[in-house]
Amino acid sequence: MASYEFNGEQEWGYMVYQDIQYKPQNLPFTFTGRFAIFDTESWDTRIYAYEPDVLYAFSVTAYYSQGSRLVFIVKYSALDNLDFWFRIANSYYHDKDELGSGLDAIEGKNRTDVKLQVRYKF
Repeated sequence: MASYEFNGEQEWGYMVYQDIQYKPQNLPFTFTGRFAIFDTESWDTRIYAYEPDVLYAFSVTAYYSQGSRLVFIVKYSALDNLDFWFRIANSYYHDKDELGSGLDAIEGKNRTDVKLQVRYKF
């Protein structure tokens, strides 16, 4: 829950999320997921939250407006010294038809990010 006051007017917002991680015993995979819903009155009441990411990456997302976000990561350990990560994250905004600004602007209600990482240990 977030609160922001400017010129005597107060704005509110909230975010709820759940993270899940699953590692099958006999398979070289690890699955990580997050589902979040959020509702804030404006950018001024945005809520920041750390998100799971690929190895050595750091993600802190600003949740604002009304919408939901889904993050899914798969880690595959092919060999003792070779690992792969795949991450896909999608934000859906119920009340927007354009996202971002300037050169970062896109039309639509969805924004999707994709990452692929390979690590070879020698």
